[in-house]
Amino acid sequence: MLSIPLAFIGAIFSILRMLVVFSKGSWEQDVAFMFACSFVGTAILFHGKRASRIKTFLHEMKHSVAVILSGNDIKEFKAGKGTGHVSYTLRQPTLRFEPFIILAPYFFPLLSLPTLIGALLWQGQDRAAAALVLGIALSIDMVTNYEEIHPYQTDLKSISGGILVAGSFIAGANLFWFCACLLWVFSGDLGFVSLFYLIVGVFKAYFIEQFGLAK
Repeated sequence: MLSIPLAFIGAIFSILRMLVVFSKGSWEQDVAFMFACSFVGTAILFHGKRASRIKTFLHEMKHSVAVILSGNDIKEFKAGKGTGHVSYTLRQPTLRFEPFIILAPYFFPLLSLPTLIGALLWQGQDRAAAALVLGIALSIDMVTNYEEIHPYQTDLKSISGGILVAGSFIAGANLFWFCACLLWVFSGDLGFVSLFYLIVGVFKAYFIEQFGLAK
């Protein structure tokens, strides 16, 4: 439950940082153009019933990666055209991660997370090319995340609090990740550094005001 407001707060801070970049006019237009073209173009090509086998594979892979990252074991993995499943075993100390495993296909950035990490390492070579690849990866993640959400999805119903709680978390997580990727597009790695200082500054000011801490 705590992750829901944290995701929205992270997205708001990212947007505030991007507004500062826009006001200074310090963003690279060619990088933003390459990202926008690849993101929109991929979304047009990938949406709907196209590539249903790939989408099913990505759905089950997100479950699987979440299982592995939470320290659990996969028993069986199957992915076909429009159908698939992942069975796994949960260890007692990792039971708290089960909601994230269940909801992984609707928020986990399977393709765009490693792409963004690569872009942070590669950006000194060619940021425009890195932005193009990130746009493709992020678009596929977002399209598959969105298309998997519907009232009949059993994953959403199995979360404590039902579709309302699950939907709020999914919306916040996707908004935060989309804003984080945009922050890199407009600011590069310095965007994340300045975002960190912005968050620290806001919370420092809040605690000084609320508790009278020394400046």
